Amino acid sequence: MKLGELKSIRNEGEYEKALALLRILRGAESGSKEYAYRSKLKRLVMDYESTHHPFGEEGFEEWAQQMQEGQAAEHKAAEIEKAEMDAARFIDNWRRFIEARKTIVKRKIKEKHTTQGRLAEMLHLRKAHLSNILNGRRTLNANVVVLMSHYLEIPYEKLLPPVEVAQGAIMAD
Repeated sequence: MKLGELKSIRNEGEYEKALALLRILRGAESGSKEYAYRSKLKRLVMDYESTHHPFGEEGFEEWAQQMQEGQAAEHKAAEIEKAEMDAARFIDNWRRFIEARKTIVKRKIKEKHTTQGRLAEMLHLRKAHLSNILNGRRTLNANVVVLMSHYLEIPYEKLLPPVEVAQGAIMAD
């Protein structure tokens, strides 16, 4: 759209183009050519709206406010999407850690020719409590980590979540 040639907006296509240009020129500095172009374009849009979309100048201001709110909503939606992706990544990492820990503990139980019930007794836990720990429904306390590491000869690092997973758990709380 060339400003010098534009005397009025004649149809919806030109109207849509003018609205798009107004969005682009929203940040034009006062006194610049872009600002003058935006001012004339705004007047032409308002003239077109008064005949084809009769809600007056207040309607344009309302539209401008909705545009700003729309950008804020888009920004908020992007933040929500990022948070959802972070949460999904954390959950995936947590599940992988729990499965790896469970596999190691079960393998060590088998190597030691013992049972999960016997291990629970050695750790001074109920069998159901140990099962919940292995399935990730309950957390390990320091005493259980030390005893499990000692009885099953598993390094502490294998029983405790990696820093990234642990930080995700803290941030999720």
